[in-house]
Amino acid sequence: MAPASMDGCNVAMFPCDIENGVGGALTQMEGCEPGSGGMVIGERLDISPHGYIVIFSDPEENVVGLHSMA
Repeated sequence: MAPASMDGCNVAMFPCDIENGVGGALTQMEGCEPGSGGMVIGERLDISPHGYIVIFSDPEENVVGLHSMA
């Protein structure tokens, strides 16, 4: 993860390979507080040989999936 800062916004960018997947980032800035109230939609799912995924919704009911090789 590569931390950075720009005009009052702290950013941590995760490594990504544009050709084989997507990356991501976490941001922190004044006026944006962490939320709560998200919900795991399903348990971790084995998608061998491609790793695992989990699907959850954030506090605004946006559905998000996370992928991990381990």
